[in-house]
Order: sequence, then C-alpha cells, then structure tokens
Amino acid sequence: MKKNMFLLPVLFLLFLGVTGRADPVSGDFLSTGKLNNVWVIIDQVSLSELEEASTPHLDYLQKRGAFSLINVRTAGVVEAESTYLSLNAGKRCQGSKLTQTGEVYGRGARNEEIAALLALNQHTDYKAEPGLLGDLARENNVLIAVLGNSDVKGRKNRSIVSLAMDRDGFVPLARIDGSILKETAEPWGYESDFQAYLEAFKELKKEANTIFIETGNISRIEDYFASIGKEDFNKANGVKAREDFSQAVKKGKEYKLTALERIDAFLGSLLNSLDLEETQLVVLSLTPPVPERSYRLGWILLAGREVKSGWLASTSTRRAGFITIADLLSVFTAANGIDYGTDSLVYSLKAESQLDWSVLSELYRRTVLIYRLRSPYIKTFIFFQIVAIFLSFFYVSFRKRIGTAWRKNRLVGIISDIFTYLLIAILVQPVNALLVSLPGFETEYYLLFFLLFFLLLELILLQGYTGKRFLQLYIITTFLMLIITVDLFNNYRLLADSLLGYSSIIGARYYGLGNEYMGFYLGAFLINIGISMEFWKEKRNLTPVYSLPFFFLMIYMIGGVNLGANFGGMLTAVLASAVTYYQFTESWRESFCGKDYYSQERYSSRQGLARKKWLFIVTGLFLISFLLLLDYLGVMGRRSHIGLAVEKLLTGDWQWLKGTILRKLKMNLSLLKWTIWTRVLLAMMAYLVYLQKKPVPPLQEFFTRHPYIKASFQGALFGSLLTMLVNDSGVVAAATLLFYPVMSLLYCLKAED
Repeated sequence: MKKNMFLLPVLFLLFLGVTGRADPVSGDFLSTGKLNNVWVIIDQVSLSELEEASTPHLDYLQKRGAFSLINVRTAGVVEAESTYLSLNAGKRCQGSKLTQTGEVYGRGARNEEIAALLALNQHTDYKAEPGLLGDLARENNVLIAVLGNSDVKGRKNRSIVSLAMDRDGFVPLARIDGSILKETAEPWGYESDFQAYLEAFKELKKEANTIFIETGNISRIEDYFASIGKEDFNKANGVKAREDFSQAVKKGKEYKLTALERIDAFLGSLLNSLDLEETQLVVLSLTPPVPERSYRLGWILLAGREVKSGWLASTSTRRAGFITIADLLSVFTAANGIDYGTDSLVYSLKAESQLDWSVLSELYRRTVLIYRLRSPYIKTFIFFQIVAIFLSFFYVSFRKRIGTAWRKNRLVGIISDIFTYLLIAILVQPVNALLVSLPGFETEYYLLFFLLFFLLLELILLQGYTGKRFLQLYIITTFLMLIITVDLFNNYRLLADSLLGYSSIIGARYYGLGNEYMGFYLGAFLINIGISMEFWKEKRNLTPVYSLPFFFLMIYMIGGVNLGANFGGMLTAVLASAVTYYQFTESWRESFCGKDYYSQERYSSRQGLARKKWLFIVTGLFLISFLLLLDYLGVMGRRSHIGLAVEKLLTGDWQWLKGTILRKLKMNLSLLKWTIWTRVLLAMMAYLVYLQKKPVPPLQEFFTRHPYIKASFQGALFGSLLTMLVNDSGVVAAATLLFYPVMSLLYCLKAED
C-alpha cells in the first residue's frame, strides 16, 4: 500500500499530461508574481466624450502619462473581434461576431473558434497568426490574466479572450463569467459589477504579470443603439413620433457619459491597488464608436514605469501622437522584458507644454478633416488635369487656325487666356495642398477658403511674369521643392496628412516622403534643373558637371533615413537622374563641340560614344546595387520591403519572392483598375503618343529648341517606368512623377503661339 502511494504523484502528473490543459497555469508557467502592466479597455468612446465627461482619474493619468491616436485598421471590418486579434498577433487580423467566444476553462479561458480564426487569417494579405501574444508569454514565463466581458441579454461577447490567447486559444487565468455582472433594467440586460471586478483583480494580481480588463458597459450601450433602426426603436419603446428617436439617441449619449464616469471611478480604485513606479497602466479604446468607425482611429493612454509625460510615438510611425494597432504588441513585450525579434517600438516623447485631452481631440479632428476632403480634392485635381490635356490636344491639333483666330476674335483670345490660367492653377495645386496643412484650418470652409485664397494670390504674383513661361515654371517648382525640403527637416509637419499625400487613416505611411509627393518632388526637380540649364546654355564654361551636386542632394532628400525615407523613390531618382544627366552632357557636347565631336582627334571612332554610354550604365547599376546592399544590411535604418526582397533572394526563398511579385502585380493591376490616378496617367501617355505621331510634331520642334528640357522629360519617363516596378502604389507614383513634366510641356506648347 505504501509503495502504491508513491505512484500516486506520478499517475497524477501523467493524468495532467493526457488531459493537456485542464488548468493551463500548472506546469506551463513560472510566474514571477510581479505585476508588470495592466490594460484597461474602454471601447467605443470618442475623444469628444472624454472631454465632456467628468473623469478626474483619467485626467490625472493623462497629466502623468503619454497618449496618442491609434490607427486600428484591421484585415476586415473594424469591430472588437478584429481589433483585439490584431493587437494579439501584431499584424492586421480579421475576426467576426461568430468568433466572439470565450468559455471558462479550468482557472483560465479558451476561444473555441481558434481553428476557424487561424484558417480565416491565412487567406488575408497579412498572413497574421492569432495567438502570438499568448505564445510569447508562455515561452518567456509571463502569466496573463483576463477580466471582464461585454455580454448582453441572450448573447455572450467575450472577445477579450482573443486579445490574450495563445495559438491553442488558451488564456491561463480568467474571470469572464457572469459572476462579475449584475442585471439592469436597461434593454441590454447587464452591466459590469465593478466591485466584483476589483475583488477579482486583487486575486489575479497575486499571480499574473499582465492583466487585461474589458470594462464592457459602454460597448453594450453603443451596440444597442447601433443595432436598432428608428421604426424598431419606436415599436420596442412605445415612441409615438419618429422624431423622438433623436431624443432617444441623446439619452444614449447620457448613458455613455454616466458609464464612462463609473469606469473612471473604477480606475481610481485600481490606482489605489497599483504602484505606477513599478507597473505600467494602459488605458485604450481599440474600437471606435459606430458613427466614427469609418475613420479607424482609436486612442491610448500609457502611464507608469519609464513613461514620460507627453506624446506617444512608434518606430513605425515616427510621429508624435500616432501609433498603429500592430505596435501595441510591443507595449506588452517591452513591459514584460520579452524580445521577439521585431523592430517595432512604442516610446514616449516629452511635450513642449502641458497637454490635455483637447490637444489630442484637435489632432483627431484635423486628421479626419483632411481625410474627408482628400478624396473630392484629388478627384477635382485629376479632373482638371484631364480637361487640360484634352484642351491641349485640341489646341495643338488646330494651333495654326487658333493662332490666326486669336488675333482676330476676342472670344477665342479670352478662352485662350482662361486655358493659360487653368494650367497655372493646376501646376500650383501640389504647393497649395501643402500650405493648407498648416495648423489653424479647423473646418472645411476655412480650408476651402484658403485654397482659393492661395490660388488667387499665386495667379496675381505670377501674372507679372506673363510671357516668361520658363521663369514661371521655375518659380513654381522651386517653391514646391523648398517647402518639401524644409518640411523633411521639420518632422513632416506639412507632408503628414496633406490633401495630396499619405493619410494616417489609410495607414500606408506615416512619415517621410510618400509616393505621391515623391513623384511631385522628383518631377519638379527634373523640370527645375532642366530650366536652369536652359537659362545658362549659352555659357560654355558652365558644363553639366555643375548640376551633379544638386542631383545627389535630391537623391539624398528622397531616400535619407531621417528625411524622405523612400527607398523605392531613391532608386527611381537614381535612374531618372542618370538618364537626365547623360542627356545633359550630350546636349552640351553638341552645342559647343559639334556633332562630329567623337570623330575628332580625341576619339578615332564612334566607339568613344559607346564607351561613354556603357560607363553611365555600369555606374548607375553599381550605385543601385550599392544602395540595395546598404538597405539589406540595415545601414540606412529600418530595412525596406526591397531590402527584405534582397535577403530572400540571397537565401533562395523563391516561394516568398514569387508570392511578393504576384502580390505586387496584383496590387498594381488592382490600382490600374480602381484608382482615379490611372485615368490621368493613361491620358498623359495617350497625349504623348499623339504628339509623337503628328505629321509636324510640335513636341519635336519644342525639344529641338530646348534640349535640356527634353533631357529632363526623358529622365522623368524612365523614372516613371521604374517606379511602377519598385513601388506598391506604382501607378500613383508614376502619375505624380509625370505631372510637372507633362503639365509644363502643355503650358509651354500653349505658349508657342
């Protein structure tokens, strides 16, 4: 009997091994017992509601900690299941209401739909793996706990489990059952019992290193009012008049503010149980309220250990006041001392002055304003480009007749002048789109007013240079390059969320020179340097070599790590610069040495020309290869997607390369089909082909008189072809790169007569 008793522990351990995870705490974790961070999720709360409600504890944390907006774009619809999964995986994930499950499992919890979630996300472009957070925790002996739910009458909502689970769907410690709720007479049926929350929290903190808390109440209120229509609400609540629904919505707002104030009181109780010198406290809203969900912006407040008072930023955004949902995993890993091989990092920045919620709200409103106006502005901008191309087509086709009629008919002259001013108005739009990014334009009316004001001012100023087309173009392109260059040294204050640039809501880029303004910048530079050479083309001693420093400076501005940070744009700039500079040297040679230069004593044959061309080609290839190597080695900062492709090429990961190439082709084909930039790009190409095929080509006549402009134009064409290959949004980059060369050409051809 005594011998058999010694076998009992062994049998017990074997039983645990067979049953697997009846109690995930046992055997899998060696918790230190130190509480590293606490997450309090207050979903579906807007910043305006935070300002309106009385929240003294949140205000205290805000003054002590740092905050920012969060881009909560997911791989699917922006809802709790998708946002929670995205935080968990450190990538954009997709969930559904069918997977909002979480069942009690021993002392922990389990998402029973984990297999479906894994399969669902394998078919997205991001190939995220739900469960990464939980796996990292288990591998590093970090014990996780979850507390709370958003259950309503008749339906469980326990997405909090998805936020903290591992790839088996498990969370080691959990309190997600009905014992932490209390019934209410309101239609949603339940509300969180924060006294029960507090007691559960005190028990969980004895073991857990990280605790995730879902407050729940506001989500219940918001989901209820979002799920009913006017007629349904009237029928369910006995409302007699349809207009009374607005009163019900107002009442819903009051519910939310009351719930927010109760959550704030709960935060006060938590603060009494925490030492912010040892523990980080994270308060965040991952899922925006239903009316604001299309903007995909949440918010986060971080306070406690090693957090400076001010703004939050991340290595992926490099912007004070902006992080992404994929960055949030690094907040968890950093607090728990976990290194999982990512270069994503969230950090705090000390503000110049004391911040409050109104400052973050203003950033939010400004971002949303630009986002709302961006699409109609771009559509209008492109529409007038196409109109200008059509008018130029008409003008070039009948230019001789129009030239004669212009001198005889006043109406034709007026139309001709209107066309001239239309072209100038189009050419200055990239400048104006940056100028209205200045602070102070708080509404659509202010912004539109100043767009018109800047346009009128520019037309008046440029009026003095009528007849001096090159000087007008030189002034416009110089001004654009100057603004962008200064802004690149000034933390992208204008480029970030400009009307023609990248958007923090779309989330493709947050810093540096996006593909849109990379194209404008490079195209403006090429035209500018071409005009400069035209101004000095009579000076024999001013050889093209004097332009080289400007080419190198432009390339550095586009690709510099802490400047444009656009590696694909830098490769484009290298090729465009090489082609342009080569043509500069050829034009200079023909102007001052004669076309028989290579038949002189210096060269015995035309082989010298061939050697010169090959020298340019080899030098260009060497420079591009060198830049690729620097990107691959990470010398230039974070490795770009092109540097990653070089790594995969060297390691022989052909499957990844094949998938990437197909994805890029698919993306560019999709953009060709759907983006409005395709229309103007095709219009430009069709117009250029037409100019080349004319019996007496006006384009050739113009280029013969202005060879340096021709050189710049050729450089832009080659650059646009390359940028289609190396950029995901190659269509957009190609269209903006050709903007200044093509529109300048239209303007110059119009001025010929």
